[in-house]
Amino acid sequence: MITIIVLTAACAAACGAQQGGSPGAAAPAASGSAAAARIASVPPAPRGAGTSPSARSPSPALVSPATLTEADSGAAVRLSAGQSVVVVLSSHGVLSWHTPAATGTAVRRTSATGGYPGQRPASATFFAARRGSATLSAVSDTACLHARPACTVPQQGWQVTVIVS
Repeated sequence: MITIIVLTAACAAACGAQQGGSPGAAAPAASGSAAAARIASVPPAPRGAGTSPSARSPSPALVSPATLTEADSGAAVRLSAGQSVVVVLSSHGVLSWHTPAATGTAVRRTSATGGYPGQRPASATFFAARRGSATLSAVSDTACLHARPACTVPQQGWQVTVIVS
């Protein structure tokens, strides 16, 4: 089972800009994304003595394969070993994302396409290889940031924690 836990209420401020929108505005959730899956309600488990907080209030379940988008920045995804998660980060205006990468040994990237310097969405698939945790991350970029003098377009960061059990 794949579950997602929102780590920060400030995600909307850190998730990027809508196409044609302003920085700091949350990007729309793609159909089938983890953000869209959060909308579904999951009934809480019965409260009882001796149960852990996570057993009392379960996270919404995601349908596998799960897709993470800009809207999921700041979240934690729980995977079982052998499952995969897909990340798709779309370009907005002059900014496009570098291909998502993983730090930690719990997951490994099995495919990657698009991303900076092109305008195609930066996509990557990550396989949960072993118990532990990993961080998936990407940063936005644009050609003028590498010019002399460089432009002042603010870059955005994207990060999700993956916990493999």
